[in-house]
Formats: sequence, structure tokens, C-alpha cells
Amino acid sequence: MKTYTRVISAVLFLLIAAMTGCKETEIIQPQNGLIAKAGEDKAGKVNEQILLVGTESFDKNNKPFTFLWSIVTKPQNSQATLNFSNTQKAAFTPDVAGVYIIQLKIVQSNWFATDEVVITASSAQPADPTTIILSDNISVNTVLSNILNDPTQPDYIVNNDIEVRADLTIEPGVVIFFGQNKSLQIISGSIRAKGTADNGILLKGVGNTPAFWKGIAIHSNSEFNELEYVTVKQAGSNLLTEIGSKASVALAGTQYSGGALRVTHTVFSESGGYGLYMEGMSELNHFANNAFINNALSAAYIPARQLHKIDVVSFSGTDGIETGGLIQDVGEVTWKKLVTGSYKVTSEILIKSGVTVEAGASFKIKMGYTIQVSGNGYLNASGSENHPVIFTSTAANLYWNGLFFNSSHLNNKLNYCEISNAGLNRIADADYLANIVVGHQGVVTVENSVIENGLGYGLVTKKIENVNSDFVNVNTFSNLQNGKVFPVVINYPDRPSITGVWLDRWSILGGKNEIANDFYNKETGAWFDGATNPWTMSDAGFGISINEDGSFTWLIAEHSPWVGCESYSAEYITGNVITYPDMISFDMHYWRSKFINSCDETQNVDTEVEVFELSLPVQLSKVNLGNGREFWELKFFNPDNTTFSFYRNL
Repeated sequence: MKTYTRVISAVLFLLIAAMTGCKETEIIQPQNGLIAKAGEDKAGKVNEQILLVGTESFDKNNKPFTFLWSIVTKPQNSQATLNFSNTQKAAFTPDVAGVYIIQLKIVQSNWFATDEVVITASSAQPADPTTIILSDNISVNTVLSNILNDPTQPDYIVNNDIEVRADLTIEPGVVIFFGQNKSLQIISGSIRAKGTADNGILLKGVGNTPAFWKGIAIHSNSEFNELEYVTVKQAGSNLLTEIGSKASVALAGTQYSGGALRVTHTVFSESGGYGLYMEGMSELNHFANNAFINNALSAAYIPARQLHKIDVVSFSGTDGIETGGLIQDVGEVTWKKLVTGSYKVTSEILIKSGVTVEAGASFKIKMGYTIQVSGNGYLNASGSENHPVIFTSTAANLYWNGLFFNSSHLNNKLNYCEISNAGLNRIADADYLANIVVGHQGVVTVENSVIENGLGYGLVTKKIENVNSDFVNVNTFSNLQNGKVFPVVINYPDRPSITGVWLDRWSILGGKNEIANDFYNKETGAWFDGATNPWTMSDAGFGISINEDGSFTWLIAEHSPWVGCESYSAEYITGNVITYPDMISFDMHYWRSKFINSCDETQNVDTEVEVFELSLPVQLSKVNLGNGREFWELKFFNPDNTTFSFYRNL
């Protein structure tokens, strides 16, 4: 029950050597060394004097300090006062049966420390009711009744961590005070705390300060576990056994099982962590009309698989709910719009069942996490013009990974949504970073949505047919580092993908379909697979091959114009590309150049060329090359306005 508080900022004491000459000044930071000890909790009788002893209090710095005793809490109608309140030993005489909390405060200049002692006074008449101390585990069915009928006084004080392995019933009006860092663990059996609107149940700390006791951990999955008209306050001082976070009430669980609870008309307040925290496969049997007030962390952590069971009114006035995890085999569910705040996604969400998101719902996703849809699951987030569904990061300068659709369900829809601040990490085998990624098995329809502030593309898809063909025209895009979509063909549904093989004019007219894989061997330095020139090496052609992963290989073979001499140049270039709607950016990694003049060997060259980055505008259209056939033409525009083209069969 110790509290060490620093009243004001420490005064910096300067120790300056009193001697001539220039000396360094040493700055010493003083420390509070006060430790207050008010003694052990006691029990006594009404009208009998009780001695309070603070002689074990001390100062680590061995400096003097003063004492001040005060009564913090006393029963109604008590007029008890302290004697000798400014000495090491004080005394008082309880005049009413009940609980008295006495505080010892020791003071030294601007420092102080406090400790509390609990005095339980019983009536001189043995038959009168008195507070009961609970310190033993509960292994038989037990009922805790309202003893004192005084909402300010504890019927019970818990001074130990108590395990419950039977059915525990707490009746209306019961008040339980918990000692510092003490807890109630429902291991098996059940807890059934049912108050009424006029006669609630109060569970709080003895010290009457936030985060004073640990809280309640429910490991049991009994259908009888229930909190109704209960106030749980000042818990969450430390981690509960086997629970991963501090909370007023926590449902323990693993990936296979978990605790269960029905909770209605219950207040969770002044916790040092969450108000309610759920782990693993724990279950909410019912949840309605609760309240969360002044908890240090979020109001609650509710797994994604349980989100549809909450009533949003319970979270009015809070900043929202934390969530994450797998949702599967729960049928079609709805995630409702919170009255205030957002769903804060603090771990991966994997959707393998049907989820519909209500208009106006907001999701703030922690940096580096993803919302994934796969298997038989679907995500139908349908907002409205005035109430869009928002998927964004927890802060304007932070980024999450994005939405990932790898489910073929036709209910995958984003309508009137805002998807922003994504693209931090590449999702699965996506070719690039993006706010929205559609995998090999994924389909999604995106309409009337804003896609913005991304570190990659607005959308990346493995198959263009898995996204609505008017995707670019019916959505709004801004501040996307790589552009709207990849592949670019989504901008032009009637045109082919930029990825694949594009050949020069003579190769395509010669019936070639591929580029020559053996054009140059970096390991051996051999050109043309040992042939004397590019045109005698194989049946393959020359041009550029752009792969799905963004890598490219560029082969150039050209005759020189010198008549009478066999002369040619050959270029072998590799690297990566980024494709934009009307531009391709080349990041060259390797370039080998060869020039042959059979009439003057002194001009022959076979060397590496220094690589660089190059961005060129492109135009994609249909052309007739004069043989009565049409081809797709990929035309590049050089900085000097000259052009060169590659071709593909229609």
C-alpha cells in the first residue's frame, strides 16, 4: 500500500568549490529516499483505543522527517479523531463498527511518502454484523451476502490472491474491498455477481486510488459466469496470472478454449490497463448496457471473432475498442459503427467468415499490420456518401500494410470507403506495395471510394479480371507514391498487360514469340550461345521481357549501316521496372555492350556500361505493320522526342 510522490520538480543543488581559479561545477540530482510504514492491518472493538505505530518508517538518505496521521475513510456517522497525529505513534478510538483507513504521511522538505493501514472495528455486541476478511481459496459453493447494508463500507476485505474452484455467488448490495495487488481468479466453477438497478455490487481497492488491485481473471467457461449491475473499479495494478495484459476483468484463453462471461449493466473504471480484456477463444455469452470510464488503456480488447456480440452504446464516450485475430466459422456477422472512437487493430485480422461493416465504422490499424480476407470469408464494407467506412493508420505519419483480398467470394465489396496511409510492407506475394492487394484467388469490387496517402500503388492485383473493370474511373486517388494501379492495364481494360514479352519489328514480323534467353551469358561472357552473330544464334527474337515481379531483360541487336562489312551492335540489359499509367521507369542493374566491325577490328568493343535509372513515357495502341495484320505497339518516347517501339500479337 505504498505511494511515493514527488511534490515538485527537484531543485538542482550546485556544489561550487570555494577556491580561486576556474573549477568545474558539479550538479547533483537529489532523490526521494522516504519509505512510510503504517504497520499491519488490525481489528479491534468499538470504544477501545487502537495504537498506530509508524516507527519502521525511514529515510534512505538518513535525514530527519516529520509524521502526519489522518483518517482517510471511516463509517457513516463516525466522529472518531486521531490523537498524537504528528508523532511516530498515534492512537484513535473507533466509535462506529466498520472499516477505517488510516494514512501515514512522512514529510521531508519537498518530498513525502504515504502508507495506509486498515482498521476493522467490530461492535462490542458479538451479535452485531462486522466486515469479514477473505484470505483463503474458495473450494466449496459460497454465497457472499450484504452484511453491513452500507454502500461506503466493505462487507468483505480480500487480503490475498484468491482462487475460486466452486460456484461463487455475490448478492445485491455487497461491497468488497481488495488489498493492494490482490486478485480473484475463477479457475473452475463460476462467479455469479448479480446486483440490481437500485442495489448494485461494488468491487474496489482498499486504497481508493486507480490501479490499486489486480482485478478478476476468469478461466472458467461456465454458462453461469455473470456480472450484472456491478462496478469494478481501481483494478489493473499488475498482470493477472496467465493473462497477457492488465485489466479490471480478463477472460483467459488459448487458441483452443477460453473463459466465458455474461456481462450487463456493469461499470469498468479507473483500471491501470483495459476495462475488459479477452484472450484466445474466450466468449461473451451476452454483452449490453455497460460503461467504461477512465481506464489507462483502451476500454476493452475484444477479439475480432467476438466483435459482433457487443452493443456499441457500452462504449459511448471512449476512444474505441482494440481488436485483432481470426474470425472463422461464425456465420455472417456485422461489425457496427461505434458511437464514439474507432476499432483499433493492434494485431493481424484474418477474415475467413462473412463480415459486413456498417456505414460510418472506423478502423485504425497499427503500424505494420494487415486486414486479410481468405478462404470462404468476405468483407463487405459499404458506407454512404456522408458516412464512409474508414480504414487508416493510428497516426498521420504512420503506415499499415493494407487490405488483402485472397477470397473469391462475390460479397467482397468496398463501397464508399476511405483507405489511407497503407503500403508499409509488401503483402504475401504481391508484386508491389499497395493500399489494396488482390491475390491469385481474390476478387473485390471497389466503387465510390477514396484511396490515398500510400507508400506504393492504390491497388495491386495478380489478375486484372478479379477487380471491377471501371476501378480507375469510379474511385478517387491521391498521394500514392507509385500511382493508381498495377498492372497499368487496369486503367485500360481493353488493352494488354505491360508485363510479358515485347519484340522488335523484325522479330515480330519474322514470327518470333519469345526473346533469346541465351543472348548473353554473364557467367562465361559468351554472346549468342557461341554463334557468329545475333541472327544466326536461334529462332528467338529480340526486344524486352517484363516479368510479373518487376524484373526485366532487354535485348538489342542492330545491323550497322556500313556497306561491305559485317558490322553490328548488341546490348544486354537487366534490372527492375516500375510501370505507371503512361510511363515506365527502368532501374538498370547490369548492361553489357558489344560492337563488331569486320573491316576494322580496332573498333571492336565488348564491355560493361555504367547503369543508371531511366523513365520514359509510353503509349499503347494498335498498329498495322504493312502485312495486313494488326499488332499491339508499345511506343517509348526519348527525351529528344525520338521514339522506338516493340510489338506483341493481338
